[in-house]
Amino acid sequence: MSTAADMLRRHLLPALFARPQVTPFTVAPALASFKGHRMAKSAVEMAVLDAWPRARSLSFKTTRRTAAASASRSPTG
Repeated sequence: MSTAADMLRRHLLPALFARPQVTPFTVAPALASFKGHRMAKSAVEMAVLDAWPRARSLSFKTTRRTAAASASRSPTG
């Protein structure tokens, strides 16, 4: 069984960085083929959600509004 760090290093990050562009919107599709490993996948999502707006000098609040305006609604629960 892999640890979260091992899963990140060997599988998740290479799959993510194989994408032409890494944004908060491309993380989930890039990691969808990996079953389980929720802690490792959420660590990647949080890192991208933190880094992406910082690289563009945006606040998280602005990013959240932009994401909400452009995202399609999906059922939850």
